[in-house]
Amino acid sequence: MRSLFSTGLLLGLLTLGAQGAVTQIGGEHADNDDLASVQAILTAHFGAPVDLQLYDKSDSAPDLTTITGIPGKSGKWDVNDDTVFITYLTVKGGNGFTLYHYSPSANSGDWSTVGLTVGRNGNQPDVSHLSFWTGTQPEGGDDPLVPEPMTMGLLGSGLAAMAVARKFRN
Repeated sequence: MRSLFSTGLLLGLLTLGAQGAVTQIGGEHADNDDLASVQAILTAHFGAPVDLQLYDKSDSAPDLTTITGIPGKSGKWDVNDDTVFITYLTVKGGNGFTLYHYSPSANSGDWSTVGLTVGRNGNQPDVSHLSFWTGTQPEGGDDPLVPEPMTMGLLGSGLAAMAVARKFRN
């Protein structure tokens, strides 16, 4: 019972410390990850335009971010200015790119080319570049990315485990 109590408490504490979710928007997009393409995908996703600005791009002058894993299939990124938070990240590789939404915005994270394919053989490509976007979700936009119900569910299960453990202890 003590391990059940400890597990429940740990789940509850981890849930309270969770920072948010990273969600892929759409699948692989067969295009370049320029402003117009990314803006069109976000407008279609949210049902309204997004205020979007390119913050940094790994293959042009990556002065604003530190990136590991290039060339490669995965790595980490970090914004050098801790006051800047990235809302969207595009990972370009092969003939397409993937678009990720950080909710809430973040100033560090992981990247991967999982989900991208090259040609018809389905191999995972090395990254071409990463683009970091600042922006907001449009007002009234439908955001299915908010993890609150999951957070409350995990917290509730942790509290229930604590109650069961207390009952058996008495």
